[in-house]
Amino acid sequence: MGERDPDVKERLRTMAPTHEPGSLRVVVPAAGRGSRSGMSLPKTLRVVDGTPILVRILDAVREFDPRPVVVVSPDGRSAIANALEEAGRDAELVVQAAPRGMGDAVRQFDQAGGADRADTLVVVWGDMVAVDARLIRQALLALARDGADLVFPSHVATPPYTLVVRGEAGGVVRLVERRELPAGFPETGESDTGIFVFRKEPVLSILREAPAALSGRTTGELGFLAVVGVLAERGGRVAALPIASALSAASFNSPEDLERYQALRRGGPGPVTSAATLASPDVRR
Repeated sequence: MGERDPDVKERLRTMAPTHEPGSLRVVVPAAGRGSRSGMSLPKTLRVVDGTPILVRILDAVREFDPRPVVVVSPDGRSAIANALEEAGRDAELVVQAAPRGMGDAVRQFDQAGGADRADTLVVVWGDMVAVDARLIRQALLALARDGADLVFPSHVATPPYTLVVRGEAGGVVRLVERRELPAGFPETGESDTGIFVFRKEPVLSILREAPAALSGRTTGELGFLAVVGVLAERGGRVAALPIASALSAASFNSPEDLERYQALRRGGPGPVTSAATLASPDVRR
């Protein structure tokens, strides 16, 4: 047999494992307000390149879940429902009653229809501007192939908003936000991309338990990123895949963020940047 076409080989390499209907679900926490950017609507409805961010996300994840769960605020629900109807997109809207943090938003999945049938979740933050489905496929493949409990794509950021902390053997031991631990953050470091793929029960059980480690030092909210450290400490397997680009990690919190996104888009995504050679920083608890 001759060699496969390079495009075919690439599709096979990034092909996600198959799942029974309802066993793989996508969750999009989209309750955040656009106050920092002067918006009166949820920031996930910011129009980028002619399309609301949320619609861009739903299009990117359609192959994994044709009807994702979108977590909304009580006052943002109608605006999001109207935007999705206008765009001809379908999603299940679940209400987060109060802004208690991203960890609380993710655990609202328990309210979703058929939540008990799901065993694998893909979480995509609702402000991600340029979600790349290939990253999700790679993360799902790693989750199944390596027996991990949580996998997320990473990239090298300058400066990093979040920081992947690895142990001596290279495994992920924590994922921290700059606002929670500003001292010790490097100018350049490995950061997440707003996409997390995980086995439902190990992660949601931690969120339901809500240990003190998940409570933000500056916000008091129930965080999601701290789940990485709790899961690793309890013997769970966490992997960060240094396969993403700065473009695929672009998010929207301010007009300056969109300017950076447009600059990246004009220059193209560039080569995939590896974080494998970065030294793990000394970020103290």
